[in-house]
Amino acid sequence: MSDRALELTRVANLDAARDDWIRLADAAGNPFTTWEWASGWWRHFGGDRELLVSIARRPDRAAAAILPLYVSATSPARTVRFVGQGPADQLAPVCAPEDLKPATLALRDALESDMGGWQVAIADRLPGEAGIAGLLGGRVVRSESSPVLHHDGDFDSFLASRSRNFREQVRRRERRLERDHRIAFRLTDDPERLESDFETLVRLHRARWGESSSAFQP
Repeated sequence: MSDRALELTRVANLDAARDDWIRLADAAGNPFTTWEWASGWWRHFGGDRELLVSIARRPDRAAAAILPLYVSATSPARTVRFVGQGPADQLAPVCAPEDLKPATLALRDALESDMGGWQVAIADRLPGEAGIAGLLGGRVVRSESSPVLHHDGDFDSFLASRSRNFREQVRRRERRLERDHRIAFRLTDDPERLESDFETLVRLHRARWGESSSAFQP
């Protein structure tokens, strides 16, 4: 596919792109570019901000990428950012890895066409190895490592690989929870539960940290 072969179509809301978004996010393999993450994030942090979401389509009209932007601020400058920014570890156009270059160039075309009347575009948490900043023609302000935890097996095997002090702290806090509450653990492995589980995560985080945390700030 030619790098400039994608045509952009604006959509009014996240739901309008849901089916294509879910399919493309599955190909991307990044939980922070999923429709579920974006919709949960938007419900909590979107407020009355303006969405600037586009579908990048191939000549046969098949969706190749989702470009999920929004207007994060209007003063002192009209600023656009990726939907989901803040708590997300990694953001990018939503597409299969082999389509990342044409999708990024389509995003650049959209920005160069003055989409949304933006004055400042902030594209943070981009995968550095993909060269997206260069394709966008932007200036890299800061680079940092992405937090990744590699382990094989279950939680107990992970815990066994940590220091004695770490293990003791985890077990002590676990015993305290069991003493004061009835607790159970489960993974969010059902796509149908992802939205409600994300809302629970945000609610519990706010209950614990209040306004002192910037982890879930738009």
